[in-house]
Amino acid sequence: MLSRRYGADLCYTPMFNARLFAESQLYRDEMFSTCAEDRPLVVQFCANDPDHLLAAAKLVENDCDAVDLNLGCPQHIARRGHYGSFLMEEWDLIERMVRKLHENLKVPVTCKIRIFPSVEKTVQYAQMLERAGCQLLTVHGRLREQKGHKTGLADWSYIRAVREAVKIPVFANGNILYNENVEECIRQTGVQGVMTAEGNLYNPALFSGQMLPVHRVAKEYMELVSQYPTPLAYVRAHLFKIFHSSLPFNIGLRTRLGDVHTPEALDQVARELIEWVESEERKFQESGEALPPAPQYPHWICQPHFRVTEGVPFTPEMIAAGVKPFEPRAPGARRPPAQEPEEDAYRSSDASATAFIISTSAEVEPSAPPSPTPASAAGPSTSSAAPFKRASDSESTSKAKRPRIVDTCVVCKSVRSYKCDHLMCRNCCRKICTLDGKSCLGHKFVRALQKRAANAGAEAAVVAEASAAAAEAAEAAEAAEGASEAPAPADASTNMVVDNAVPVQEPQPASALAQ
Repeated sequence: MLSRRYGADLCYTPMFNARLFAESQLYRDEMFSTCAEDRPLVVQFCANDPDHLLAAAKLVENDCDAVDLNLGCPQHIARRGHYGSFLMEEWDLIERMVRKLHENLKVPVTCKIRIFPSVEKTVQYAQMLERAGCQLLTVHGRLREQKGHKTGLADWSYIRAVREAVKIPVFANGNILYNENVEECIRQTGVQGVMTAEGNLYNPALFSGQMLPVHRVAKEYMELVSQYPTPLAYVRAHLFKIFHSSLPFNIGLRTRLGDVHTPEALDQVARELIEWVESEERKFQESGEALPPAPQYPHWICQPHFRVTEGVPFTPEMIAAGVKPFEPRAPGARRPPAQEPEEDAYRSSDASATAFIISTSAEVEPSAPPSPTPASAAGPSTSSAAPFKRASDSESTSKAKRPRIVDTCVVCKSVRSYKCDHLMCRNCCRKICTLDGKSCLGHKFVRALQKRAANAGAEAAVVAEASAAAAEAAEAAEAAEGASEAPAPADASTNMVVDNAVPVQEPQPASALAQ
């Protein structure tokens, strides 16, 4: 709703697992909610079975304007689940899924894909989807391997090639950090629309062209949360995104934001963060300094996050300069020499925290940049190609490993799971799912919800059985009381009163019966 307020013409839901969505009411209730104002809306599924996909899509076709098949997810969970970009080689299966949706739904079918290394194969892939019934295609201009620290730049030339080869509308995705990138992408690719995901999380006003203060966006978001009830974990994750540029300057509030477990505590921390950022903006304005251009904005302005790829942070200037995107190395190939990264080059790839640099040695120090070596002379070398080395090793024999960039759990600050829906480590996610009745697809904690529902059903059955038994006992007591007030029957043969009353037990309370 916040994105729509600032210029988003069309919104997509998060990616839902089609099989779980079709089979589990609990999963649907937990993951999918909408309202009349949330239109136009595209519901996004991942799947590897046409029947599961159609069953899930049928459940939402009356609540959305299109159904999207995500064929671009590159994460490890997609590899394990066999969906997303890991179906790129199975064209027959993809065609059957798209065709089944197209022939059986009353809303359009859309798809999102990643590119192949070859432009020709990417174009053929798009044309196959068009023939199968895809009516709108989103092309993410990165390879499947481009993720995490290998994200690199999206290649818009592939998107332009697809746009020129198909007749259906095409959306472009990738390299959208500022509003200027939107216009430039449309100019270079000729697409009908531009999609952004991560950039919009950090700056919901991206499409409006406004660089709003963080506190204003956070305040509007919290007002929407009070209007549209939202799970606490989702609210906390979005606040981490919105405040991502400011949190490193206030570790205390950042820690408290990660520790909150109640809506009241979250509201309190959010108010304190908003007040603190407002004070930071006032200090800047009172200083009389001029606002610097992007990307040197002060932290209290909403701004994108620049990923670090191969040790180099990509910036808008690199995008404008047309830096060559990431190319996967052949097996066994050496890593190219990298320049020493700047002090702030390693930033978190998520808003949960500032990343830690995990080294393989206790002591590391920058080494001198290696001297360039002609490719023809390449061979076994004793110099390190990475910008770090072990202090205890000699310069001639050191072979340092690159530092690993990790994000931290929003609760306990240990290394978090990248697959977690709640930005937590496995232990914290399990606790939250169990205590709050949440679910996590990444950790497969949907069973906790199912178990909780089963326990609730069993408890309800026991209470119902106890209530029925109590009612029967009350009726028996009333019958016995009526029998004691009536005259006793006489035996015709002996003219004597015969006592044939049946002893009746005292009715037990429902609580005792339940025990």
